[in-house]
Amino acid sequence: FDRGFAAKADGTAQPLCFTVTGKKLFLVYTAQNSVDWGIAGVYVNGRLASTITANSKNGWGGPAVELAYESDTPQELQVQISMLAEQESKQFQLLGVGVQ
Repeated sequence: FDRGFAAKADGTAQPLCFTVTGKKLFLVYTAQNSVDWGIAGVYVNGRLASTITANSKNGWGGPAVELAYESDTPQELQVQISMLAEQESKQFQLLGVGVQ
């Protein structure tokens, strides 16, 4: 990502917005075993599709993958990834996006 999504604990992260066509959306992110890492919301076509929790008891600073959205047929997906309101002072790092 030249303009990827990383939230720092200072609460200044701006949402990452993009449009893709597909029926599945996968997110690769950093998983940490730390309360300093928070939860990002994944909004698809204006609706909260899923949440991704970067604080994991099994986190070690490496990558984790989540299926963030799935539909039956391919369609245009307007995606926004942002920290949940109560998580704005937490960290989050998106490493990659996969679309099927």
